[in-house]
Amino acid sequence: EEAIGRFIEDHDLDEIASRQLRSLPPHQQAVALRWDLSKFRNPSAKFMSMANNLGTAPSPTMAFPSMMGPTAMPMMPPMGMRPMLP
Repeated sequence: EEAIGRFIEDHDLDEIASRQLRSLPPHQQAVALRWDLSKFRNPSAKFMSMANNLGTAPSPTMAFPSMMGPTAMPMMPPMGMRPMLP
């Protein structure tokens, strides 16, 4: 927890980014604590982007399955054609 607090202070993370860091599982926190955000104009936004790439944020299709639409449906072979099997 001390390392997390120091990282938040050193990078001046906002409340949302700080909360996300604290909510990460320990193995993902260890990864995040090695990031150097000092070169970014908005370290909180960069942190959020990088943390989302760790798989912490739900994907839009998982959060709103009704919005998936027909393009998210599995492809079916045309009528009369047999599916290719491995």
